[in-house]
Amino acid sequence: MRNSGKIITIILLLGVVGLIAWPVLHPEPEFQGKRVSRWLQQKLDGSGDWQEVTNAFFQIGPPAIPCIAGRLRRDNSGLARGYRQTWARSPGFLKKIIPEPGEPMPEVAAVNAFCEIGPRAIPSLTALLGDRNPLVRSSAAWALGSFQRTGHGDAVKIAELVNSLKDSDARVRLHAAGTLGEFGEQAVPAIAPLIARLKDDEKGLKSGTVVPVRSWAARALGRIGPTAEAAAPALVSLSKDTNSYTRMAADIALWRIRRNVAETLPRLTNDLSQAVEYSKWEIFEALAEIGPAAKSAEVAIAPDLKSQNPEVRQRAAEALWKIDPAQAPLVVEALIEPMNDPIATSANAYSVTEGAKLLGEMGSGAESAAPSLEKLLKHSYPPARTAAAEALRRIRPLTPEEAQMAQKGKSARQQGDPATIGHPE
Repeated sequence: MRNSGKIITIILLLGVVGLIAWPVLHPEPEFQGKRVSRWLQQKLDGSGDWQEVTNAFFQIGPPAIPCIAGRLRRDNSGLARGYRQTWARSPGFLKKIIPEPGEPMPEVAAVNAFCEIGPRAIPSLTALLGDRNPLVRSSAAWALGSFQRTGHGDAVKIAELVNSLKDSDARVRLHAAGTLGEFGEQAVPAIAPLIARLKDDEKGLKSGTVVPVRSWAARALGRIGPTAEAAAPALVSLSKDTNSYTRMAADIALWRIRRNVAETLPRLTNDLSQAVEYSKWEIFEALAEIGPAAKSAEVAIAPDLKSQNPEVRQRAAEALWKIDPAQAPLVVEALIEPMNDPIATSANAYSVTEGAKLLGEMGSGAESAAPSLEKLLKHSYPPARTAAAEALRRIRPLTPEEAQMAQKGKSARQQGDPATIGHPE
């Protein structure tokens, strides 16, 4: 018992020394008198204004990256885990003296912070693909994908991501495959390495965990398109997998590579009946690409126009619109319902924003959505305001104030403002 107490004390003391020494040994850049670590903490606990925190990372720029990566390493290190576990088992008097450890920073928070820095972060993130810590490598690959997806990835290098497909950590391989998929037809050099990942062992760091690398590799090959025909035989085999998500990913990829509606539409409709809620959006995306030829899938799509999952609902509406524009009234109803609910609109800003973009694409056919879009002009999320203004412009003439808002959003996107890049959350 005495030895156990000594070990606990030593671990706690090491943790405290680390907490005190780190800021001294690693000075941080500041913005408005606050260090990066302070802005990062405000981001994690939600204590700061969203736009103010976003702007802080944008203003500090790439010098903030070592601090973000360092926090991710420290929070998920063996010492930090030991400190959290030991503190939880410590006697009450020690807990009053020794600082309580916080929750470790999640990977998605680091990715968001990287994205808020803007495209200037890309060279540093590329270097982090070689970091010693797998979580840092994974977050870097993930963030690079966000830049590429939103049109700000000119400096992202395909060759570096191809190398990451061979990483020892499955999450790194997964996010490397996902980012390569964002390049579409440009990712031809990645075809052979991605085919190899269709046989990935998918073993996570923790015993028994599975990381869906094969599915993400299939998705990437599908986004490359017909040029990836060499992957078709392996994808056909994968479409018979015992895992429904893996089968779905293979079926969607085969559609994008072979474009054979008769072959893949029945499989996609069947996949939709078996898919878990959060993954249905991928099937709807493929059905939207098929368009009018997928008319037989309308009955299967209709129930998800009322889905409680905002992205599933928005994607189902988009698929129905692409398949049959005559269904515009149902599509508009599905899209504006969350816009008219302040709580839903706040919680699902990204999906509501995408819904506004679709309403704009529908033009005069979405005239009944104008009052809902006018409400969205006051949203705290800048892309939502911009999408609403641009949608209104296509539906009816804009007021001078609305026109100014639309132009402001357009300029921000061109300059790579982080608020317009979008986050992976």
